[in-house]
Amino acid sequence: MRDFRHSCRLLAMMIAVFGTAATAQAATPDLLSQEICKTALPHATAAFAGVLAPIQRKGHCIAGDFNGDGKPDVVMVVKVLVAKVPTIAGLKTIHPFHHEGTGAGRLQFLALHSTAGTAKGDWTRYDKLLLDGGSPILVLRSEKMDSDMERVTQRARIVKDLEVPRADMRGEAISLGTEAVEAVLYWNGKTYVFHEDPAGP
Repeated sequence: MRDFRHSCRLLAMMIAVFGTAATAQAATPDLLSQEICKTALPHATAAFAGVLAPIQRKGHCIAGDFNGDGKPDVVMVVKVLVAKVPTIAGLKTIHPFHHEGTGAGRLQFLALHSTAGTAKGDWTRYDKLLLDGGSPILVLRSEKMDSDMERVTQRARIVKDLEVPRADMRGEAISLGTEAVEAVLYWNGKTYVFHEDPAGP
């Protein structure tokens, strides 16, 4: 938690230098993610070689306290290189979306969650969750597509507008664009929940 707070204080100082509120809003998640994903991406690339390949594009890896334990976690876009993901030590597959994921080459999310006693950057001891399934999330349409993923808190406008049950959110969430509506992805303590705009398109 100390490392996470230190990172946040550093980001706040950098934002103050940049000046405008618009710049601050865009810079906050980007700078935090750049710092933490710098080590998370190479680890995931090596640990899941031949099975999962992280997408090495700006904005396709985002950091935040998603499981609510006060330490930074990571969610990244990965290409699944096999039709059926084999049993890999330390990797748990969950299905937060409407349909099962099929076919080699599909894009999905890999989440790395801090656990009790883990030190910052010791990715071998983080929980590893593959969020597999078909979804309308734009960033999962093509590896060449720009990312609009944004880290948001329980007090964010989008959380209120989408009527997300804030009591279920264990930490921060990820705002996502879909083919028709806005959506958020959040951890409820047991699994990730994909929450779309209840009003529809």
